Amino acid sequence: MDKQIEEPIVDKTSLGYKIYELRENRNVGQKELARLLHVSISTISNYENNVHQPALRTLIKIADYFNVSVDYLLNRTNYQYPMSYLEQPLIDDYTCSDVLNTVIQLSKPSRINLMEQLDMLSLRDKTTRISTSTNAKNKPKKN
Repeated sequence: MDKQIEEPIVDKTSLGYKIYELRENRNVGQKELARLLHVSISTISNYENNVHQPALRTLIKIADYFNVSVDYLLNRTNYQYPMSYLEQPLIDDYTCSDVLNTVIQLSKPSRINLMEQLDMLSLRDKTTRISTSTNAKNKPKKN
């Protein structure tokens, strides 16, 4: 009878996993992160394996380094970016938070319609980017 090796259960919502995932996605080694935070590599490993939790100041440094919010690291939100992004202008005098506040006040059917419109615009932008890059590749080069 073959014994199956069981994979460890990974809590993808844990602080340790979030740190690991951000580090891996940005190609940052444990050594580099340890140097930035002024801790040992084993401390980074302990954070990622949920053996220890970083102190508040260290948590803020991690959030700042990876340009995410502390709330994201602590799994209080799926919104990954710092809260300051909400106050950045999108167009003219509208910030992200202005748009978000307007969307929240819409009726459910209007929010559904808005999402359909956003999906359509996103698809159009994607198609435009693809056709633009394809046209650029197929253009004859000038001598």
